[in-house]
Amino acid sequence: MKKVRRSLRAARRITNFVIAHYLSAIEAHRRNKWVAWCTAVPPPIEILYAMDIQPLFPENYACVCAVRKETMELFRKSEADGYLQDLCSYARCVIGFLLGGKAPLGGMEKPDFLLSTKNVCSIYLKWWQVMSHYLKKPLLILDCPRITDKIEKYHIEYVKDQLVSLIEELEKITGESLDINRLRSSVELSRKAAELWHKSLDLRKNKPCPMGVTDASAAMFPYVVSAGARDAVEYYKMLYEEVKNRVKEGIGVVDEEKYRLVLSGIPYWHNLRLFNYLEEKYGAVFVYELYTATWGIYKPDPSKPLESLAYKSLFNPINLPGEWTVEWIVKVMKEYDADGVIMLSSRSCKATSLLHPAAQKVLSKEYDIPCLIIEADHTDERAYSDAQVKVRLDAFMEMLEARKEK
Repeated sequence: MKKVRRSLRAARRITNFVIAHYLSAIEAHRRNKWVAWCTAVPPPIEILYAMDIQPLFPENYACVCAVRKETMELFRKSEADGYLQDLCSYARCVIGFLLGGKAPLGGMEKPDFLLSTKNVCSIYLKWWQVMSHYLKKPLLILDCPRITDKIEKYHIEYVKDQLVSLIEELEKITGESLDINRLRSSVELSRKAAELWHKSLDLRKNKPCPMGVTDASAAMFPYVVSAGARDAVEYYKMLYEEVKNRVKEGIGVVDEEKYRLVLSGIPYWHNLRLFNYLEEKYGAVFVYELYTATWGIYKPDPSKPLESLAYKSLFNPINLPGEWTVEWIVKVMKEYDADGVIMLSSRSCKATSLLHPAAQKVLSKEYDIPCLIIEADHTDERAYSDAQVKVRLDAFMEMLEARKEK
């Protein structure tokens, strides 16, 4: 296989977007504005942008640390203070920063308050409580009930009432009232960004696939941090046009696309070159990732901003029944004409990994979909063995090749 892979110009520009995002919090404080640390999945940041509050996301900062290979000192700091390796590696990384560990980009600007949601895992609450304690800043919590069947009207009303209370608290903190028209505008920007992002992902149904997993993992950043802000919309306009032009010109991620894969789980940020290995050795391209597609999966309605943001907070795959994710994978496999699924389980992220064994069993037995589970950690490279992972990937690709030859 010829070792040629093509990255998108838009993806290569993410570094500048990341730097600008962290600098924006410093600038906010310089202008006597407010800064909030938020959970990434997904808080109602459209409300924050409408109130001129700059959000920052510790989880994404941990990703930045891992990609830059600057996590070890942060882990040592937090572990020396009693935080065990079994705990979320995102949490251990950021807590290490708060305990004085050297962090990239000069660290994150400290917040004026913290905002946590309860729609992913129990670690969120304890992690945010710990950070609130260290920072001596108030913690606001948005409760999102676990969905065991489907989202009902009473679920939406419950979360909507909390959003009203959240707005009241933010008005007390900032001394400013929320302008409902600014909120509608912010929600409209969030909707546009989500639409453009998912239109870009839909273009990966084409053969050859015009955008790979490494580029998609980078390009999700603007929606995570800037849903409700204009810069996310402008970025996704640029991304969509570039991906659309690739489809028109027949340009794929690799010269010869032989296998199309679906990814479940958080990428191992410390070794994104793992995806290059599959592209270069086997011509295997990831055409869809459940992780990147989670952001913007629901497009909020600006005419009903609070109801839409309540639904958005609830409509998170990890907050939904496991059957929903299995059906999602089956649908994606058909629409993207994929050959198999690779599930990246994470040693310290149970929320994204617990479903994998059961899902693998159902997908394999009921739908004859080949699945491979890899076990490592999404941020802590000490729990990763490149040689062992590649042995398992090689065996899986050989199995897919045998299936094609039948």
